Amino acid sequence: MRRWVVVFVALGAVWWFSRGSKSGQVPTTMEPLAHVAAVTDGAAASQPQEPSSQQQAKAEGAPPPAEAIYEAVRQREPAALACGYRRLLDLPAAVQATLAERLTAAAADDTASMLAALGEGNAFLHSDAGRTAARRVVKAALTEPGEAGLRTFTGVIERAMRGSIEKADDAARALVDEIYAAMQSPLNRVVFNPEFTAGARTHQVARGESLDKIAGAYRKQGVKVDAWTLGLFNRISDPTKLRQGQVLKVPAQPIVTVIEKRSYLLAMYLGDVIFRLYWIGHGKDDRTPETTFTVGLKQERPDWYFDGKVIPYGHPDNILGDYFVKFEHASFPGYGAHGTPEPETIGTMASRGCIRMRDHDIRDFFQVAPRGTHVHVRSTQNPGSR
Repeated sequence: MRRWVVVFVALGAVWWFSRGSKSGQVPTTMEPLAHVAAVTDGAAASQPQEPSSQQQAKAEGAPPPAEAIYEAVRQREPAALACGYRRLLDLPAAVQATLAERLTAAAADDTASMLAALGEGNAFLHSDAGRTAARRVVKAALTEPGEAGLRTFTGVIERAMRGSIEKADDAARALVDEIYAAMQSPLNRVVFNPEFTAGARTHQVARGESLDKIAGAYRKQGVKVDAWTLGLFNRISDPTKLRQGQVLKVPAQPIVTVIEKRSYLLAMYLGDVIFRLYWIGHGKDDRTPETTFTVGLKQERPDWYFDGKVIPYGHPDNILGDYFVKFEHASFPGYGAHGTPEPETIGTMASRGCIRMRDHDIRDFFQVAPRGTHVHVRSTQNPGSR
């Protein structure tokens, strides 16, 4: 009998202590929050606590993840900034939100620091905290004068292009569109303003000159522009209304196209400023080569040459649409950009290797992209991704 009493007492003690432990235990996912608060406030909690596993790790020289991220970003360590919000995505959601808020509060107000805090890739697009930080940069860019604001916008878009954006990433895609839309006002004040001639040449229209003739003359001087390029930068929608004595802005800085395959984005640059951005599709099974092409022949109402056959424009089997911009390369013939009868494939790998664009986008790219300019095709991974 005494033996059974001892057994029941032991079982009761085990039940009692396990109940107390569960009621007082701090969830392990919240431990980093305490550390972040301690770092931010400059002191640990005043009440004595039992050392947690995270605190023991810190004592052994391995800081807990949240504190390590906060400290590294706050100190502007290059390696930490390169990963940016990629590191946050590895933490529990509650920790992400709190840490991101504290990082934003600690960030400097200048746009260079805010850009650096986004990281070098587009991980910021994939978290609420990162998207909030990006909108803060955009708001600041709108207050910057002229070209400075455009360079800040370009910095945000360049980061957005580096890394994965899938078709289902609605919030990420919407933010990219939002940033580019906000950029239009400063673009119209600077790049597309014929009176803003910094970094450009000027040309006074002579009697009998056309945009084609003017563009041809400058191409002979090494300035790669086409007639429609001049029209864009001078707000000329109808080339027939060119006036004798009218002063045109001729962009002297190089125009370059960059395609990022992982994000399905195509950007056009004037010098170091992005002035066009389009969503694209590209080659199935990643078959679009990563190389540098040159813009070649531009065809309106193109026939499609495929498997030794000529499929005329307008035929149901002709997939090129209304415009084709040929990409020339000695080792990779047959590539280019064109429209698609399957707009749902934009943002996917579905073509035979060419760049697919929406109808209104390929029309614009066809007009604006000058012959002889470079097209760089890249596949940049998000820094810090695995």
